[in-house]
Amino acid sequence: MIPVVFVCDEKYAMPTSVAIISLMENRKSTTDYDIFVIGCGLSEESKTKLKLAGGDALRILEQSLPSPEQVPAHEYVSRAALCKFEISDFLHNYDKAVYLDSDVIVNGDLSDLYKTNIDECYAGMVKDFYAHLIEHDDLRLNCKVYYNSGVMLLNLKKMRADNISQKLIEEKKNNLYSKYMDQDVFNIVFKDNIKLLAPEFNFMLYSKDDLNHFYEVYNSNIPAKPVIIHYPGIKPWKEKCCLNFKNWYKYYKKSPYKKNRLPVFKNDLIKRRRNITNSVFRFFGYKIFRILSDFDKYLELLKNNGAVVDLNTNVIEFPEINIKLKYSNTEDLREIYEVFVLKKIGFKPSNKEWSIVDFSESYVSVIYFALLEEVEEVIVLQAQDKNSLFQDNIKLNPYYGEKIKFCNNIIHWGAADKQILYNFSCANDDYNLYGKLNEYALSGKANIIMVEIHGFGIDVVRKILTESGYTSFYTCEDRHRGFIKAFK
Repeated sequence: MIPVVFVCDEKYAMPTSVAIISLMENRKSTTDYDIFVIGCGLSEESKTKLKLAGGDALRILEQSLPSPEQVPAHEYVSRAALCKFEISDFLHNYDKAVYLDSDVIVNGDLSDLYKTNIDECYAGMVKDFYAHLIEHDDLRLNCKVYYNSGVMLLNLKKMRADNISQKLIEEKKNNLYSKYMDQDVFNIVFKDNIKLLAPEFNFMLYSKDDLNHFYEVYNSNIPAKPVIIHYPGIKPWKEKCCLNFKNWYKYYKKSPYKKNRLPVFKNDLIKRRRNITNSVFRFFGYKIFRILSDFDKYLELLKNNGAVVDLNTNVIEFPEINIKLKYSNTEDLREIYEVFVLKKIGFKPSNKEWSIVDFSESYVSVIYFALLEEVEEVIVLQAQDKNSLFQDNIKLNPYYGEKIKFCNNIIHWGAADKQILYNFSCANDDYNLYGKLNEYALSGKANIIMVEIHGFGIDVVRKILTESGYTSFYTCEDRHRGFIKAFK
């Protein structure tokens, strides 16, 4: 008998029933499941449909949902997820159990997963794909591996012996506003007491493009038939575009909810109407109105955040930090808003005496870095001078302006003990990009390199970085543009 545990509230009752249908359909004839649904605020109708999905193998354990005052809401994860902390207490008759998030389908039998030896660990878990490829949560929590808590093989006996449930609850109380509802807490409390499972037990990729980076994260080939398919970001009941939508929909059509109209089809209708409307606008030349709308939107956002906008001279002033910035179009407004209001520049150095080397086409990032207290100097590798940067009505407090140095692509190194952050951005007509990478970035002094590439050659840059001892994390925005973050 294999105990399998789900946690859900009313919002996730439907996907939980779909997951249970897939679990029962793909088991071997020799496998029996004891299915537990820890329900928080479930309606009687939802309980009935869950029991239809699981049959006699399913039991519902009712629990109260934490209030918004106790635990802040999360954009993607229900507060019901916190019941995961107490599974070892709920299932006191079992020493081991499989926990599954509601947004999964079980594509095979769980016997091999359940047989995995975790006697010395609190759990068996899979490395989180996007946490390592894009979000860098391993660096954020200073851990070698950051695990996904959507699928866990739990050692309930060891958890009870070490009072882990209480430790998880206490960590959450001390870390209310963590990035994830429960996942950070599991990674912090379980720490090194986790057995790394094969990715076939928690296959969590959103799109076909992500398959190109599978080996990079897991150091293994893509499984031909994953045992458990997880949908941690884009939900298949909301968007058709997610990878393995058809797999999920197949089991939905067998679930007690099959007659309900899914949001994904409502969204499709909305998109079709929007596409038709946009086509009409384009045909009649009304596209300009949408551009002006975005332009006005960013002007309003900047004004609401303390900026003074002069429409006659196209200058935005931030009085608190004594700077003026020139803009000429909507893209300039968007960049100024994202950098100076949302702080979406990428990295904020945490140590003193950082030297920033910027090879970008925009002056905005140069000024932003100069304003940071931790930055001692900003080296601009462009064939221009300071006057060209601060021309017209653009001004910068002299104290910050002194930090900015122009090297016109001449080699410049600071003191040997400085940490250096490189931010390269090159157009595709810059044929000497690879030479500059070798000359400036790969001397061993940079601990973080940011490379933005317009055009082709991303694989070549990745190869250069890898051979020089960097671990690269690549985000592709489209076929012709890439963004690489490399760490040493």
